[in-house]
Amino acid sequence: MTTPARTDVASTDSRFTADHYVVRQKIRPMVNRYEICEAKAGDTSAKPESGAQVALVNQKRLKLREQIVFKDGDTTLFQLTAKKVLELRGSYELTTPDGASIGSLKKAGKASILRSTWLLRDAAGSEVATIQEASKAFAIIRRFLSFIPYIDFVLAFIPYGFEVLAGPGTPQEGKKIGSHTRRLGLRDVYDLNLAGDTAHLVDRRLAMALAVALDALQRR
Repeated sequence: MTTPARTDVASTDSRFTADHYVVRQKIRPMVNRYEICEAKAGDTSAKPESGAQVALVNQKRLKLREQIVFKDGDTTLFQLTAKKVLELRGSYELTTPDGASIGSLKKAGKASILRSTWLLRDAAGSEVATIQEASKAFAIIRRFLSFIPYIDFVLAFIPYGFEVLAGPGTPQEGKKIGSHTRRLGLRDVYDLNLAGDTAHLVDRRLAMALAVALDALQRR
């Protein structure tokens, strides 16, 4: 698969060309609220401090058709929408405010039984990356513990992270090009690092959407 030239907003807006972002969940009564920031320039640590804010997200709970809107102030940047009402297969479309496709996310059902796995596709439908839990052992442990009541405090201190692998037919096919890692602690803070994606196979807006989806749309 050849990578098409990037001419859309993702290639011209500096907010969507960075390689390293920090995603924080804010506790609110009726919504899941997230703040996405660039990592501070020059900070190459495994757990970077945040820099300029890129987007804010409010996900209303208990909606029949899931929709997550990414905003800059009152301006909608892009939105992630379930392809069906009461989506059970984990299939979501990312679009611009005017409805143009940016790409899509789909949970790989069989692969996710023991190890959560998601497929990222671009606007043309080509699979650009696979995201899977980095540790199969920790994934199984988490699934076992999740059946125990009131265990969330313990789960917060078990490593939880994903690796991003280049999709089939891409120049780096099967190679790790990034990671999405939760910092240990009670607060949900994630480091999204795509420094290995030098060809920008993954639209950064799609990566941000996945980072939020991994927290909001599936039970950890």
